[in-house]
Order: sequence, then structure tokens, then C-alpha cells
Amino acid sequence: MMVRVAALGESRVGKTALLEQFVHGTCPTLHRPTVVNRSLCCTVVRGDRVYELQCNDLPPMYQLPLDSLDEWDYCAGFTFRTVDVYLLVFDCSRPDTFETVEQLYVQLRRSRPMAPVVVVAAKCDLLRRPPGGGRSINPYERLVRKKWKRPFVECSAKHNCKVSAVFQELMNSVEQSSSETNGRKGQRQDTKGSNRQSRSSPRCVIQ
Repeated sequence: MMVRVAALGESRVGKTALLEQFVHGTCPTLHRPTVVNRSLCCTVVRGDRVYELQCNDLPPMYQLPLDSLDEWDYCAGFTFRTVDVYLLVFDCSRPDTFETVEQLYVQLRRSRPMAPVVVVAAKCDLLRRPPGGGRSINPYERLVRKKWKRPFVECSAKHNCKVSAVFQELMNSVEQSSSETNGRKGQRQDTKGSNRQSRSSPRCVIQ
């Protein structure tokens, strides 16, 4: 089963590093602005199911395309309406980048209210930790989990910290959405389709 993922957010929030770390196990040391859509593909195994993930690293975005013409102007050849799940990424050390995530989420709620969304607080290694080394509560976590009712994950691509947790939540959201939309028939189709896998794609196991 093919799963199309779109990583959205401002520039320099860690979208590319997050996808690179998950798919290839590496983290870029130099920042290179994303100017065109770049797809990273891998195979994900969940129990007896096999998924082909197409992770799309997109240029910075502040407003979703309104129609197909807008889509073409923004990123030729990529259609947002066929995306299966959205990663909304912001930088923990730059709280203002969450404003863009919030704007994008509001627009997604209007255009695709049933689409799965996972909010990612990247670069958590740059956060100041409270005395004693405990975990500080991200001020946006309550908003995302309680009000938006969406998964929220802090991660660090640089240290490969909780990167797998991001994609575990992503796959949980995809499977839940598929189950709610297609019911038992959809579940049987997903299982049947799980026999197809790419020999050239990296392979990951997520429980």
C-alpha cells in the first residue's frame, strides 16, 4: 500500500533532516534550502502489512494551494489533495514557527477535515531543560493534543531522538483513518496490497 506523506512548515525548521534521518539514517550537517519537491521513499513493515512511504520534502509554505493552478504554480507535479497524511513541522527553539503550523492546520481543517495530521516539534535538543534534567512541557502540546486532538511528537533528527516515534504516530493515524473510511473491506484490501514492496527502498520496521 502506497502512503503519500507531505512535510510542511517554514524554512529551517528541520523537515529535510527529519525525513533524511528516518529514511536514510543520516542528518545533513549543512542547511540547503528546499526549493523544489523532493521525494524520499522507503518500505515500512507493520505486523503483517507492508507500506511504501513516499515522503515529500516540500519548499516552505505559509498557505495551502486553493486549486490545481495554485498547486502547479507552487510545486509542479505535486498534488496536495492526494496526500494521505501531513506532517506539520516547527522548530522548538523558534516558537514563532508554530504560527505557520497553526495557519496551515486551520486551512487543512477547512479543505480536508478528515486527513490525518501529525504535529512535529523538531530540534528538541536545542531546548533548555529544567534543573534536574526532567522534561519540560512544550507550551503547544496541550493545544495540539487536547483541542486539535492530533498526535504531537518532540524529536531531534540530529541525535535521532524520537524520529521513529514521529513515524509510528504517522502510521497509527493512517491506519486509523483507513479503518474509519473503508471499514472491513478497506482493511482486507490493505492486507492484500501489503505483498507489494520495493526492492530498492530502505526498509524500516515500526511496531
